[in-house]
Amino acid sequence: MIIQWILFICFTVFSVYVRLYFFLRATNYYSDKSLNLKRIYAIIYYIFTLSYCVYMFFVVFDNLDVLGGDFLFTFISWLLIMNFTMNVFFVISLTQKY
Repeated sequence: MIIQWILFICFTVFSVYVRLYFFLRATNYYSDKSLNLKRIYAIIYYIFTLSYCVYMFFVVFDNLDVLGGDFLFTFISWLLIMNFTMNVFFVISLTQKY
């Protein structure tokens, strides 16, 4: 369980870095070949992160007490929902041409 949470935290921190890289990068993605490769790798990474996030939903709901009013459960659920939503948005934004 500890390794799963360490992986989840690492994925979340790296996801923030990748989001900042692409948001602060020039908007002309389609003429830069190396940036296109980075976009493809980022899409693969975010799809992997999304699948891991879905897995962590099941881990959280199996191992934490839902009815206990636990603050940790509320925080982790919020973190998972926000991470899942941002990853879906970012995969969609990386695959679209403007």
